[in-house]
This record gives sequence, C-alpha cells and structure tokens, in this order.
Amino acid sequence: MSELSHRDSDSTTPYVAATGVYIGSLVSLAVLAVMLLGELRTDPFLQGIMAVVVLPAWVVASARASKQPLSHFGFTFKWSTAATKGLGLLLPVVLYNVWHATWRGLAMLASAEHPTISSALGVAFETGLVAPVAEEMLFRGYMLTTLLDGARAPRRFLGLTTLSWYVSVLFLIPHLNFGTPDFVLTSLGRLYASLVFCWVFEQTRSLSGPIAAHFLLNLATALVALVPLIH
Repeated sequence: MSELSHRDSDSTTPYVAATGVYIGSLVSLAVLAVMLLGELRTDPFLQGIMAVVVLPAWVVASARASKQPLSHFGFTFKWSTAATKGLGLLLPVVLYNVWHATWRGLAMLASAEHPTISSALGVAFETGLVAPVAEEMLFRGYMLTTLLDGARAPRRFLGLTTLSWYVSVLFLIPHLNFGTPDFVLTSLGRLYASLVFCWVFEQTRSLSGPIAAHFLLNLATALVALVPLIH
C-alpha cells in the first residue's frame, strides 16, 4: 500500500514542476510590470525584453535543478519531415492571421493617428522574435518535456497526448484577449496553433520546428506593426 501511494504521489511531480515554472514565469513578469512606472509598463519593446530574459531564465534554472542538460529539453538544431508537416498544419491559422493583419494594416494607414516608431518596432520585436523563442523554450522545451518524461502511459486525444492538451490550455490563458470582436476565432486559432507546436515537439523533441512554426504564425502581425515606418 505504501509503495502504491508513493507511485501515485510521484505521478504528480512533473505536473507540479511544469505548472510551477509556468506560474513563476507569469508572476515574475507581472511583478516586473508593476515595478515599472509610467508608460514603460505598457511599452511593447520593454515587455519583450522582460519576456526574453525572464522566461529563459526560469527554464535554464529549472533545467539545472533537474540535473538534465539543455539538449534534453529540445535545445537542439535539427529538422525533420514532422516539422515540415507542422508548418502545413498551421497554414489555416496563418492565412487567417494574414487576412486579419491586412485589414488592421489598411485601417492603420487610413487612420489619422499612427503608433510611434518605437512602439511599432517594439510590437514587431515582441511578436516576431521574442514570442517564438522565449515561449517555445518555456511551453514546449521545458513544460512539455517535463510532462512527457514523467508521464505513465498518457492518454491520447485526436492524435495528441493529454499532456499536449494541458500545455496548450496553459499556453492559451495568457494569450486570451477579451473584448475583441473576433475573440472566439482568435482563441481557437491560438489553441490549435499550440497543439500543432506540441505535436511537432512530440515527434521531434527539438525546438527548431515549433520555433519556426511560431515565427510563421506571428509573421503577419509583426510585419503589420511596421506599417508606421513607411510614412
């Protein structure tokens, strides 16, 4: 009986580790944002700098605590057919983003008010570079690896482990943008994209594919953010 209890308690360890790092990362970003005063708090460039420092720092610290090399968490440079398939699976959301970003760009050009150059560069930096690298390190590299390592025969649903669904729901939470007209479609698109990232990572155990797919997903938004620079 004691051995069974020990196994049951051990099965929760990867969830505690993965979710703890996730919460710690979000809390750290929130605390830093509160500490910053004035316009800096909402400056996208500064937010990107904070994310690119905070998220990888949590991942590296947690990897060292687990006594595993970084390569164990997908920090490898390799490509495979699964990564290419992932890009194909992502195309519906990419096309929706292109359509949505195009209308935003046209509205921005027609508007009398335009974002500042620093703000435009900040959004492009945050969405085009920071998110694909920092977020994939956290969600796929550390969290999904930790869960896959510790799982005991996880169930599968629609071709993915329940672990990937769990990571994708956590990925979606900070990306929810309430109050926007296309809230439902955007949220479903982000959830689907995260599931694709997870599927690629499950197949390859490398971050190269998820980072490339995440970059492709955010590319339209990053380019539209640079529209003010053409004026």
